[in-house]
Amino acid sequence: WFAGLRDTIQRNRHMIFYGMVVVSLFGALAGWAMLPDEVTLFGATEGQVATYIPRNNAIFLNLGVSLAGSLLVWRRPRELWYLLVAAIGISMTYLILPLNLGYV
Repeated sequence: WFAGLRDTIQRNRHMIFYGMVVVSLFGALAGWAMLPDEVTLFGATEGQVATYIPRNNAIFLNLGVSLAGSLLVWRRPRELWYLLVAAIGISMTYLILPLNLGYV
């Protein structure tokens, strides 16, 4: 099963790379436009104090992880760990939006 997935990723690595880059950039632009100046990456439960970081740092951290993972997927498409790194970076980009905009 993994061999077939690796072959598919290798054949379509350019489209996967371009798609992940576009999704990452859209997430960064949405964060830039919508997030407040101070954001938290992890939600605080009741009674805990949330740690806040500047918006730019959060956006560039998530963008850097997702772009680095995307580049590694393009460079070495048979390594599934790189696809996982890119997916984590992209998901974190989109998870901080509702967390900091009051939807959670």
